[in-house]
Amino acid sequence: MKRNTIPINEIEPLIEKHRGNIAAIARHFGVSLISGSISTIANPAYSSAVIVSDGSTQVQVGFSWTITPAAPVVSILSPGDQTSSETDTVSLPIAASSTDNGALVHSATGLPTGLTIDATTGIISGNLNYDTAGDYAVTVTAQLQSDNSISASTSFNWHVNDTNRSPVANAGADESVITGEVVNLDGSASSDPDNQLLTFSWHVVSVPAGSSVTDASLTGGATPQASFTTDVDGVYTIDLEVSDGSMTAIDTVVITATTPPNAQPNANAGVDQEVEINTTVVLDGSASNDPDNYPQTLTYRWYFSAVPAGSALVNASIINANAEQASFVPDVVGVYVLSLDVSDSLAQATDQMQVTATYLNVAPIANAGTDQAIQLGAAVQVDGSGSSDPDQYPDPLSYTWSITSVPAGSTITSTSISNANIANASFIPDVAGVYLVRLDVSDGEASTFDQMTVTVHPVGAVPEAPTRIKAKYSKYGIYLMWKPATGAKTYYVYRKTESDADFKVIGKTSNTRHKEEWFYGAKEAEYFVIAENQYGMSEPSIIVSPKRPSYRRKGDHHD
Repeated sequence: MKRNTIPINEIEPLIEKHRGNIAAIARHFGVSLISGSISTIANPAYSSAVIVSDGSTQVQVGFSWTITPAAPVVSILSPGDQTSSETDTVSLPIAASSTDNGALVHSATGLPTGLTIDATTGIISGNLNYDTAGDYAVTVTAQLQSDNSISASTSFNWHVNDTNRSPVANAGADESVITGEVVNLDGSASSDPDNQLLTFSWHVVSVPAGSSVTDASLTGGATPQASFTTDVDGVYTIDLEVSDGSMTAIDTVVITATTPPNAQPNANAGVDQEVEINTTVVLDGSASNDPDNYPQTLTYRWYFSAVPAGSALVNASIINANAEQASFVPDVVGVYVLSLDVSDSLAQATDQMQVTATYLNVAPIANAGTDQAIQLGAAVQVDGSGSSDPDQYPDPLSYTWSITSVPAGSTITSTSISNANIANASFIPDVAGVYLVRLDVSDGEASTFDQMTVTVHPVGAVPEAPTRIKAKYSKYGIYLMWKPATGAKTYYVYRKTESDADFKVIGKTSNTRHKEEWFYGAKEAEYFVIAENQYGMSEPSIIVSPKRPSYRRKGDHHD
């Protein structure tokens, strides 16, 4: 075959002219190239052929072309560093994809408190809480749902700015005093939710006519506790302003000054309380006082200003309602508002406090019943009626049955259970093995569970028919013997004589022999044996006779 030779001095200029374009070089020398991009949906194998022709003669060469699928690739784009502030509502999508367009599962670590990522959409969302200011190193990962070993991650910083909250000013309770006495103001119950340092400033807002009290009259006016002296009868209104440096809050206290013979008493019903229902609440008004102790010792009267819906309590339910200390027992969950009137017989004052009654629920007791063993094909009856609720609160028990484990090959699920939401339920196992059944019971607030096992035994085989049966007679009687049948637990011996219309059972034994006494017509009798176990009875053995063996089975005809 003649070979074409190409001078090197022709190749070099072509390569230089068409540098990087192999197809152009190939065309110049009459060489063909197979080129292009392989589709991602290409078949895995092809039978290919190349045909070369000079116009009159052609040559075909075949070859196999195998396409190896490219592994999917997951890519994820960084959203860049993020800056937010406390209390912001966030919705940040993360862009991720795979080359096979497969479903992705998204996850994230290091997110600020209050934010989560949707595993399906990849959107980071939520509300940034207070006390989350700072920098967070966040990593987001997208992995292929069909193969979690194929994934991609991106990391970025999330800076959360502090959002300042207003402080809370508390100027103390209103008070009645005797004119001319020192009034002590107490704002120490003021606070700042961000725990920032507070500054205090007391101001006189209004005074009675003729009073000379001003801001300058306040001692310690820039401290939590200040004081001043009332100079005339009447009402003094004092403001407390607290500041955390950027935000302020104001509260007001009212001081009523009276000159004897009588000053208004001060009622103090005590602090708010939180208790459990059906427990005794002690009400304490001992902090009440009468500035001038005139004209009589204080008297007390406790009463309900509000009770929760459903409560049967009335004022008469308060024990010692006319004493400094009283009590009552809340009967339902909710808020009880108690008022206290104190009187010196000429003047009266009132204060209120709240009692929030809650319930410490006792969880119910789940009882799924005893473990069971059944034969395949039978229905399982489960009984949770032994469950109970010690305090029968707050709602009647509800039941939920579920299957938590099944044998290999079983298709049983929780949806296979009939009446799964009542105490008594059932299901039918589909394969032999051990099933784990769970019962959840709930009182509407608390729930517990119990589990029981159901062991399903396979349906066993009935025994084989007895073989090698022999019937012999002697002067003492007739003896039947046979070989033990596989799987047999009991044997039944049947007999028929010429005077009998049918075979009848004449014996039952766990042995492999049977004897009976001589009787009229014994030499004409016929016998067969059937084996039995817990799964059923075997086929009959052959029929034999003590006169002569006959290898017939039950139902065969003979002369």
